[in-house]
Amino acid sequence: MATDRFAEIETLKAVADTGSFSKAAMALGITQSAVSRRIVALEARLGDRQLVARTTRQLQITTLGRRYLARAQSALELLEQAAADLDAEDSSPAGLLRLSLPPAFGRVVFMPALRMLSERYPRLRLDIDLSERYVEFAEDRIDLAVRVRAFEQSGTDLEKLANTPLLLLGAPAYLQAHCPDPRDLSRACLIDRLVRSEGDRTEPERRRRQLGITRSAQIRCADVTALRELAEDGHGLTILPALVARPAVRSGRLQALPTAAPLPVVTLYAQYPRELRALARGRALLQALRDSAQAAADETAS
Repeated sequence: MATDRFAEIETLKAVADTGSFSKAAMALGITQSAVSRRIVALEARLGDRQLVARTTRQLQITTLGRRYLARAQSALELLEQAAADLDAEDSSPAGLLRLSLPPAFGRVVFMPALRMLSERYPRLRLDIDLSERYVEFAEDRIDLAVRVRAFEQSGTDLEKLANTPLLLLGAPAYLQAHCPDPRDLSRACLIDRLVRSEGDRTEPERRRRQLGITRSAQIRCADVTALRELAEDGHGLTILPALVARPAVRSGRLQALPTAAPLPVVTLYAQYPRELRALARGRALLQALRDSAQAAADETAS
């Protein structure tokens, strides 16, 4: 029965959280033997696969057990959240949403809107991971990821949030010392973004040649926020998305330089499992992301 399966998964989670059958039994309000029976039944249901490794001294969730629990627990949470959405007494967005946002875009573009969203809906909880790593939605238990590159994954929807051009930027003092003529960048150096993918490693060198810059700065890094801070401190020129550079440009900490050829445009995407749209909190989150991205793009263009 489905109820038995739910109880077995809840029991496996309790064992994983507490590290013992006895503590799991106390947390669930059942006997230790009932915990053991549920784990044995679940392992049998999955083809006699071992989910919990038992010894006389300790027990440990196996790798297979952790993988199964990550996926099964996500399904349980969806069922619980679906029930919450059907609550006729209060249909406002509620429950947990897990987001993965690129660090710089997350801090500059989306965090203000997410703070307002949490204030508007007190029963809504947000877990925010600021990273650009590849996301496996079910296994990583992520509800939505914002990325500048979409990745193929079945069962997900992709939505464009905003376009933002890349800008060549430098601190005013650095420009005065190294680029008195903005058309001549031969005395400047470029703070390259460190790329991890093999196919992209020629991009910084190609970009420098395109701009007429011969030298790379002494420091490279993968984090866009760090690139902006290095440029603000006068370590060289750098290339940033306009949405990320907007606060520094408006405050005068960075200045945009004209380029002979326009730099590429970056597109921000939201990617998420299709069922997110069916949830009240999912719809509220998507609208908040759309509004914040569009507002930032409009402000940058003005």
